[in-house]
Amino acid sequence: MRPVRQTRYARAHDLDSWKTDERIAARGFAHRWDSGVADGNGEDFFLELLDHHVGPGLDVLDVGCGHGELALSVAMRVQSVVCVERHRELLDLAEELLGESGLANVRFVQAELAGPGDARPGGPLPLPDCSVDLVIDRRGPPLVRYLDDLRRAARRGAVIVGRNRAATVLAAGPAQPPRPVPFTGL
Repeated sequence: MRPVRQTRYARAHDLDSWKTDERIAARGFAHRWDSGVADGNGEDFFLELLDHHVGPGLDVLDVGCGHGELALSVAMRVQSVVCVERHRELLDLAEELLGESGLANVRFVQAELAGPGDARPGGPLPLPDCSVDLVIDRRGPPLVRYLDDLRRAARRGAVIVGRNRAATVLAAGPAQPPRPVPFTGL
């Protein structure tokens, strides 16, 4: 869904979809304000990096999927996507958008993640052993909450593509194609 006017992102239009879909504004998107974001904010780079890792035959985990818009776009290019989100109202909207998409390879699961010894409520990833090739974490929970359990759920050579909420990407000149950097700890 493309916004009516040009946004501050070249590719990350899903971040402004709350402006064009009343359901997302009313029930889904948590940050309904039009703030200024400086160049190099990382959103477009995140999507470019994700594009280099998405492909047919992959089983994907989207951690902190929100209303599922990114997961639905990824699902068109992979074998399956399991989406984890802790907020029921976001998952309700994600299920509605899934129904409209016609996709059959996406599953939404409500779960609060917490690692062993975490003082917060929650538990492990709701996934079988060795079932994930690619992990997407775009503004989801901190990696430390599920990294230990991800070692169980990930297949050998699995890749994590994430975006830290506080990080920025600095670029001088045209962006270079991202190089794959597999997480060797899995």
